[in-house]
Amino acid sequence: MPPIRIVYTQSPLAYGAVETYLRSLIERLDRERFEPWLVCPDHPSVEPLRQTPELERRVVALAPSPPLPAFLRSRGGALRSIRPALVHCADLDPPMMVATRVATGATPLVVTHNTPELRPTYNVVGRAVVRGAWAARPWTIYTSGRDRETSLVLEPVARERTAVIPYGVDLDRFAARDRARARAALGIDADRRVVGMVAYLREQKGHTYLLQAAERLAQRRSDLEWLIVGDGELRGGLEQEAHDRGVADRVRFLGDRADVPEILSALDVFALSSTFEGMCFAVAEALAAELPVVATDVGGVSQSVVQEETGLLVPPRDPDALTKGIERLLDEPDTASRVARAGRERVQRLYSLAAMVEATERFYLRALGRRT
Repeated sequence: MPPIRIVYTQSPLAYGAVETYLRSLIERLDRERFEPWLVCPDHPSVEPLRQTPELERRVVALAPSPPLPAFLRSRGGALRSIRPALVHCADLDPPMMVATRVATGATPLVVTHNTPELRPTYNVVGRAVVRGAWAARPWTIYTSGRDRETSLVLEPVARERTAVIPYGVDLDRFAARDRARARAALGIDADRRVVGMVAYLREQKGHTYLLQAAERLAQRRSDLEWLIVGDGELRGGLEQEAHDRGVADRVRFLGDRADVPEILSALDVFALSSTFEGMCFAVAEALAAELPVVATDVGGVSQSVVQEETGLLVPPRDPDALTKGIERLLDEPDTASRVARAGRERVQRLYSLAAMVEATERFYLRALGRRT
């Protein structure tokens, strides 16, 4: 029997957590049972995904961000030419979901829905596309149980067509590293304390609350530095805000980095200030690196950061609470060590790459009506 042909779709002009998840999945699929294809934008940001060896000669790259009619025609035409047995959208993508249903009829559609608490504002056309997307009756994967429950309340989803499958984390990539060497590479003195965050520089991530925490802590600590990893449209504004708050000499914006594991090994505390999330990949990676974490209690974050067990949770948009959480982990080394150890153990238990792939393959077979 030939392998089951699966088309993965990706639309954003970015390479982040969703694309890392997609590549990890494609790399580890059972190649005797599944044949992966990719439909994505023809754009440099997606190149690392397009170059996945398992996709050799099975990538269809199309014009990025065309108007909706052209998007539907081009994506639909690509799907018709590939003739998949199943289509998997790596994130909620209403135009792609509509294109899939129009182009492939009853072909099963799987969607990984990462942030159901995010409620975008659509115009009339956008609302019609969203209705059409859900009318396609997708089989839906959530990366946390909390996200699934949120979606079941807010969206026309049937529980029996869903599964909770967390992202997998490559634990070997975040194994213990030489802390002194990592700090020296970043020019950090041995007597400094360092707080860091890894995230796109966009509104969702709430960097302004992190900078407010930096301002508060600068008033009573002289030993603290901040590393902000990531890039985005808010960088200029955030750099100006750091200057206005008097912490520009303490906060370093490192931009996009390929050496995130090394940077994490240089930190004392990882902080997340997001206003909404699904399962936060950056938090899971920080826990895998055995870092103490303080994070906002949004979306699926609490699946990873269990209060007082694997880290500290604080309310979103509350710089005072974020400040207190960071300072507590800096000042209580026993607490910091305890939650850091427990955090890595939790990632080992819940976020195995092999378990993610196995569960996803079983979900595909469910969607296809085949025995698992």
